[in-house]
Amino acid sequence: MSLDTIAPMDDNSVLYLQQLEELISEMSNGMDAIASNSVDKLKRSVACQEALCASMTATTIADGNRLRNLSQSALPLSAEGIELTIWKASNTIRQLNLQYDALLKQSGKTISLLAALCDNHSGRATEQQGLWSKQQ
Repeated sequence: MSLDTIAPMDDNSVLYLQQLEELISEMSNGMDAIASNSVDKLKRSVACQEALCASMTATTIADGNRLRNLSQSALPLSAEGIELTIWKASNTIRQLNLQYDALLKQSGKTISLLAALCDNHSGRATEQQGLWSKQQ
């Protein structure tokens, strides 16, 4: 998905596509940060994702929501050129959202499991997330 390979339809379309591509990159950075347990990197990535989403909202409002409609899950029948590229980038983001969600859920389960193991090892009795440990 390169901006060099498509003829731009208008400035808002090009800007929106750039924002989508930046969001894809930042979502990947966020998942990498979670996988590497880098809290600072995750905080920076989430801040960038939030800023990009706010900017994308402003872009779609300025464009009369035409671009937001291109980002829906169903492929518009008339989509071609940059519109098709925007739809594909939006679809990539939907897929990344599913991966991000699974990673966050797994990370949460891992943290709960490790906390329960640490509590059990230190002799503290807890019932956490359905995990039972002995009272000592």
